[in-house]
Amino acid sequence: MKKQTGVIDWLTVIVCAALLAALWAGYGWAYRNGYAARDQIAQQDDAKRQAAERTEAARQGEASRTADNQLRDQAATLARELQESKDHAKTIEAERDRALRAGSQRLSVRTTSCAAPAVPAERAAQHAGAGPQEARAELLAEDAADIAAITADAEDATRELNSCIDQYNAAKQALDDWKNTIWKGPKHVEAAKPAHPH
Repeated sequence: MKKQTGVIDWLTVIVCAALLAALWAGYGWAYRNGYAARDQIAQQDDAKRQAAERTEAARQGEASRTADNQLRDQAATLARELQESKDHAKTIEAERDRALRAGSQRLSVRTTSCAAPAVPAERAAQHAGAGPQEARAELLAEDAADIAAITADAEDATRELNSCIDQYNAAKQALDDWKNTIWKGPKHVEAAKPAHPH
């Protein structure tokens, strides 16, 4: 029986070794397949994240191009409207200048009367608190045209300032609209999860 016990012991050792080897191989296979599956999931998640980032970048790029085109169109419209307004004003100013220089239109200013009052002394005392009498003085044609040109320059500067303000407001509105469009999308795209735990 001793011989039989030795064989059984050896068989037990061999079976145990085979079981351990099978368990070790099974564990290694499951371990590798588990990580492979986890890596595959991580790669799929990364691919989805990258696709979402590309989609968001394309959407933001399109929103930027649209906003840029709208702003350019609006700036061109404002510039055209300013030029039309300036051209119209120049036509009116040229007509006024011709009329002032020809004397068909006159320009006068208020002034105080320099003449001695033609009222008796008692009436003069009565009107003493009323102040000097108002009179009008007509300007020479050339001086009137020069003064009108000064006011025309001031009006032109005011038109340009108003157009500049309109362009600023349009640019500010376009920027605000662009920011609102950009931030309507996903605020951020989640970072990919690590492939292997630490």
